[in-house]
Amino acid sequence: MEIITYIYSQDIKDTIKDCFNKKGIKNHDIYDIKDIICALKREKRTLLMIEIDNDNEELKNLLVKFKSINPLCEIVGLFYLEQHYLATEFVNLKLVSGIGFIPMNYKEFSKIINFFINSRKDITNTIIENISDKDYVIKDILSMEYIYDLIYGNIGRIKTLKETTKLMGLIKVPQLVLTLMCDDFWNICESLDNRERYNVKRKILNTVRNALKSKCRGVSATLIGTDKIVILLDCYPMKEKEAENFGFEVAEKIRKYINEKTIYTVTIGISSFSKDYRELWRAYEESFKALTHSFIRGDNSIIRYDEIKSKDNVSYERYLNEFEQKLIRCISSTSRDELETSFKSICKFLTISGYNPETIKSIIIKILFQVVQYCYNVGIDFKFLSKIMIDLMVEILKTNSFKSIEVIGSKFLKLISEKIRNLHHSDKSTVMNTAVAYINKYYYTNLTLEEVADVCNLSHFHFSRVFKNYCGVNFIQYLTNLRIEKAKQFLIESSATIEEISEKVGYKEVSYFSKTFKKIMEMSPSQYRKIK
Repeated sequence: MEIITYIYSQDIKDTIKDCFNKKGIKNHDIYDIKDIICALKREKRTLLMIEIDNDNEELKNLLVKFKSINPLCEIVGLFYLEQHYLATEFVNLKLVSGIGFIPMNYKEFSKIINFFINSRKDITNTIIENISDKDYVIKDILSMEYIYDLIYGNIGRIKTLKETTKLMGLIKVPQLVLTLMCDDFWNICESLDNRERYNVKRKILNTVRNALKSKCRGVSATLIGTDKIVILLDCYPMKEKEAENFGFEVAEKIRKYINEKTIYTVTIGISSFSKDYRELWRAYEESFKALTHSFIRGDNSIIRYDEIKSKDNVSYERYLNEFEQKLIRCISSTSRDELETSFKSICKFLTISGYNPETIKSIIIKILFQVVQYCYNVGIDFKFLSKIMIDLMVEILKTNSFKSIEVIGSKFLKLISEKIRNLHHSDKSTVMNTAVAYINKYYYTNLTLEEVADVCNLSHFHFSRVFKNYCGVNFIQYLTNLRIEKAKQFLIESSATIEEISEKVGYKEVSYFSKTFKKIMEMSPSQYRKIK
């Protein structure tokens, strides 16, 4: 056995020399890289340890040449930690059999030597395994590079991933993506500095990895600058449905383990099965989209993409409209706690929807402006509303913190809610103003008498009687008349189809809409459009 070293950093040379001396091993320390060729011609079993700090083509060609001269040569590349991407590249290209990271102490270097002396197998897997158990930094680096190449579709490097897949302890390139989000991460970390925030993510990531250790082939890493952790699962040889069910079981296991071992809760999005590793980027997007439905499921949920993909084409605008309606309903009908929870639900949805800060601010302002408009229709003083809305816009636009937006919005909503309550107490007739304003705003939804009665804080029976006295018709007739009036406007002013207009004014069945329209107008919607 022959050991050849080509190291030009003096501290590494000293470490290697110390290790060889203690083990009684002789080595050839070569100063010119081209002299290695002469040493390799002896065709002995050889370990070549070479310091690598660049990826120039000349070096790559030399490494290929070394292997062709002496097939018994095993090459170990020593890379600087901050140039971890080079290690990934050289392993993927099969230019090195094993790797080490500089700075390297005596113990780490000794592992490589001991394994080589005692085994004739490829040393790569053992080196990586030893590093993974002892040094989470290196595990993170290799896992992150591998995951990023797959989920961001780096096709050039994906083609060389076979060796890296083995290093990750996988049989095949993964077929399933789980994206994990720590619930309320940014609220938890609001008062923490970057180091403390990193420690929170580190604790969750390590817990995920511990959960994956038994009966799971998977690799995980954090997404830089986010609260997300990505987990890639190798489900081979499972077929599509079996693999997806397995992914759900793994997600349940991870969630339970995190709940037991930490103070945090997590929501996990699961992709559909990916048959081609080149499409794994799409699977990652699916798992990310699944997370956007966490506002419906709540914290500590597991959401499959297959369960929500039929809703995937529903615009964010529709979700925001639903949030807005719930918020307005809460202003006058429920406790302050529920009002604040509703507003935080909107904020949470926006944070996971990928909007930039300025867009989030404009959406929040738009929603709160709708609240102000509703309050004006209820009967609150216009001058008062104008002033607080201007102040609100200035505060939101000036802030640099999402937490501050939550505080500003919550404070505003409590003030408005108190105004409406006081108005109702001082003038009972304004309660019906609230009902009419709510119906006029949300006539196109699946509105019920019970819902509007709750908004007015009245029993359903009492509301029905008071509403009829106030409007001259009962709730159903008022809503029907309003919908038909709106339909008439759409028929005259737009080119929308009858089916589209039916949906716009709150009718799920176009036949029922046409029947109702004809009963009131004594002609069909089509006839009305023609004569107008």
